[in-house]
Amino acid sequence: MRTWWLGNQVYVATTVAAGCILGAELSPTAGTEDLQAAYGVFAQEVSQLNQDYQPQTVNTDGWDATKAVWNNLFPDVSLILCFLHSVLAIGQRCRSQRALWQALSDKLWDMYHAADAPGFIERLRHLQA
Repeated sequence: MRTWWLGNQVYVATTVAAGCILGAELSPTAGTEDLQAAYGVFAQEVSQLNQDYQPQTVNTDGWDATKAVWNNLFPDVSLILCFLHSVLAIGQRCRSQRALWQALSDKLWDMYHAADAPGFIERLRHLQA
């Protein structure tokens, strides 16, 4: 997440699970080295609680630097692109076709609001058709 701190643009490397903020650290840039240091604070703190901690999945923004950092910190993790970032990426590809984007956007957010995983999958199949 990009924000401002003491008049400077910074990034907040957040780690969240089960509705709880587990870590938040400022990063001066969105580059791999700075994000590695920021997310590394979470990795260090969690290893103090459980040396064998290994997340199964991590939802990311899709930036190459973010993906590289999580793979560096936890080599066995599976990365999943955040739904919002997926929708934004589709929107970027539909900039010149406003009507198509509106139709897709409505269907994508309808999928997101499915009550459960089977409902989501059903709505995804309808979208694909």
